[in-house]
Amino acid sequence: MQKIKNFFYCFFIGITISLSFSSVSSIRAVSDPFIPRPALPSDLKKVDDSVEIDEGAKSEEDSQEISDPSEDQGLFETDIVIYPLNEFEDKQSLENFTEYIKNDSNLNSQVIIEDVSESNRFLLSARYHEKATEEGQLIVLYFPVNISDKDKAIDVLEKNLLYYPDLFKKGEITQQNDGYDLAFGLRVNVNTNSFGIDTEKQEIYYYDQRQPYRYELEFNDYDPYRQAIEERFPGEFNFESEDKDGKVIVTLSQLPLSDGQTNIQNSEEALPLVNDLFTQIKTNIDYYLTQTKIKEKLINLGISEDNVSIVTIGAAVVLLLLGIVLIIFGFRR
Repeated sequence: MQKIKNFFYCFFIGITISLSFSSVSSIRAVSDPFIPRPALPSDLKKVDDSVEIDEGAKSEEDSQEISDPSEDQGLFETDIVIYPLNEFEDKQSLENFTEYIKNDSNLNSQVIIEDVSESNRFLLSARYHEKATEEGQLIVLYFPVNISDKDKAIDVLEKNLLYYPDLFKKGEITQQNDGYDLAFGLRVNVNTNSFGIDTEKQEIYYYDQRQPYRYELEFNDYDPYRQAIEERFPGEFNFESEDKDGKVIVTLSQLPLSDGQTNIQNSEEALPLVNDLFTQIKTNIDYYLTQTKIKEKLINLGISEDNVSIVTIGAAVVLLLLGIVLIIFGFRR
């Protein structure tokens, strides 16, 4: 009896450790950010002219910015490129970059950088200065999606400009090897450290509260922002319209999330991790059963090939529960 108890106890510990390790690995795989290195213009091949978020809809303030010469400057046509998080090969490169910004009066009043290096990684975070203007150099959010088709890359770029008109001033696609990446110039009112990216789903997330944003439409004009945002973020935003000087001024506002909505959102975000973990366990078990020829024997017993792994997992769960019961009874004695 004692041997049986020890067996199930070891089995339970092994399963727990395996699941914990798999879970941590999955979370790290999703949360680890891509950090581009600060680049010179020659490091990136510009493919298209920058895509403005105008498309017939501009706020009054933005309309005044169109004539500004800096509007025509590409995101990678600056002396240096600044990302929300910048990684360097060594400490000296980091210090040179810091010194460059410190000695450039325009950059020094536009961005604030902070050394956030850890272990052997040399990192600088960047955010906008309170005096920053959108006529100055923009911090670039780089999206390494590696889309093989240029038209598809442009489509993803334009969709994100419609989803985030209040966060992205403009966007560009850049060619990297055989694929295309995206880059967005961030507006000065955003929290540059609140972005998340999912390259597999080709989606960008913003985890901070979005500030109200105003844009302009002609009377009876189609509103591309409203349609795109309501499809991407259903029930999360409010749109208020007013007539002014022969135009329609629309104010986009994000609704505050209640605790219940936050819990639902967190559950929905965690669901893919659970599914991925289950798929990973199922695949590993299927591989083990195939290699040990147990799978073939189970199929001969009448279990379909598709259900072999699921039945095995179910049996393992039953054994695990039985082991827990035996352990509990053992402690009570």
